[in-house]
Amino acid sequence: MEDYQNLLEENYETYIKKKKKKKSYYVIQEGENKGIYYSWSEIKEKINKNTTYSKFTKKQDAIDYLEYNYCSEDLHLEEEKIALLSYNKKEIYDIVDSKKSPFDIYKLNKNIITDGDNRYIFVSGKSKKLKRNLTKSIYSIYFGSQTINISDFQETDTDIEYILAINFIMNLLDKNKASIKDYHKKYPSSVIFIVLDNIYNYNLFKYWIHKWCHNNWKTYLEEDIKHKSIVKPIHFKMAKLKLHKINFDFKYINSNQLPPYEQLESFLWKNNLYAKYLVDIAN
Repeated sequence: MEDYQNLLEENYETYIKKKKKKKSYYVIQEGENKGIYYSWSEIKEKINKNTTYSKFTKKQDAIDYLEYNYCSEDLHLEEEKIALLSYNKKEIYDIVDSKKSPFDIYKLNKNIITDGDNRYIFVSGKSKKLKRNLTKSIYSIYFGSQTINISDFQETDTDIEYILAINFIMNLLDKNKASIKDYHKKYPSSVIFIVLDNIYNYNLFKYWIHKWCHNNWKTYLEEDIKHKSIVKPIHFKMAKLKLHKINFDFKYINSNQLPPYEQLESFLWKNNLYAKYLVDIAN
């Protein structure tokens, strides 16, 4: 734990370089090419739109997936719920009058089993290289089954899909401070958790962004951080929300694993499927 904390104190670029690269396991579950593969280059020629396959970071998960040692319903979204899933581009939330905003803290995801007062927002994303200096940053925000969710993309010079999503969420929380504060008064211990399925960006917003602020937005090598023009305003909004006693925090869920057994982790994993689904339809 101490070694990990020391890494968090360093520049995030250095952290990524030093971090031991985790193995990936690509599994084709059925057909003549059924099996476990250890790189994308091995599997990409063997798949098509009808191939059932997945990626895992744990070998046992890959084996279980190959051998069907799981409840298959847990790996897929229910078609009835997908049919009811409302989604749109972020502009639908960009309304001056906050009273007309689709945002409603009572409609955010909640986990009744373990912490019914807390609310959850799920974020997922991926990027596609279009040209040498042009990337399609695709992101999604899953607020819940009873509200409008976000499925959008932006063409950028590099992959910043999670940064775009968090920036939007901070703006939305700021815009709806009054209703959120009323909720917190009713449920004083409640927290709005923003759940990310990318460890790099989780660390960015959970730890590194505060370190950079104290270092005048410089790395430990005294160089300007990447994406300063958007990351710095995000930190300002985060500080503003904390000043107004808006209780929010970040959580991470590994999406490249089979459904966890622990109740909270299982809840996070399952709802992250909706966020990933929204990314795919925006692709």
